[in-house]
Amino acid sequence: MNCPNCHASVAGTDRFCRFCGMPLYLQNPQPVQKKGSLRVPALILLVMSIAGIILFFATSQSHVLAPVRSSSGCFSIQGGVLYFDESRYTGSEELTVPREVAGETVTALSDSCFSGCTGLTTVYLPDTLISIGESAFSGCTSMRGIVIPDNVTTIGENAFYGCTQLEAIRIPDSVRSIGDNAFDHCSYLTYIFFEGTCDQWTSLYDEFINLYTGVFCVDGEFYQNGDVYG
Repeated sequence: MNCPNCHASVAGTDRFCRFCGMPLYLQNPQPVQKKGSLRVPALILLVMSIAGIILFFATSQSHVLAPVRSSSGCFSIQGGVLYFDESRYTGSEELTVPREVAGETVTALSDSCFSGCTGLTTVYLPDTLISIGESAFSGCTSMRGIVIPDNVTTIGENAFYGCTQLEAIRIPDSVRSIGDNAFDHCSYLTYIFFEGTCDQWTSLYDEFINLYTGVFCVDGEFYQNGDVYG
């Protein structure tokens, strides 16, 4: 038997210490843990939990800001913006752009989307399109004509730059902005069919194209060099 105050018991059958009167026990008493000693481990656990939550939301946010580009055949899309991979295209010289790619609606052509695609003569655009990026068709030297869908509002800079065989283009009055040099070096561009007024067109695009480019509007027609005719 043992005494809490470390007094030796004279008999194994005693229940109380003969020196101090404390109850005897068989094993050494377990040390009593002070209440304050629990605070430090609990504080560390709380800090680690908060840090884990912050890290979780930080990594989750980074995934939201970096969406993955979905693809289907020669097309890929991200946030409605269409990208074209000519090396994976096996179709004819007439290309139809789909309204959807990998379940996502096509609303814009990326910058330089079809740039340098010299084998395309005609590109059919979807009616879901709203924006045509910069240099989207630049250097498409075989393209002869194109129809811009009714919902398009923006045509970027150099969009048709260097389309040397482009003869005709139809542009809806929904277009509110045409970037600089959109039709530079379109030496064969003869017909621009604009579905707004002449004043609307000149406010959109008043740059010289070539001596033979005629602009046909709902209220008249004129050469792009400024000489009115007909």
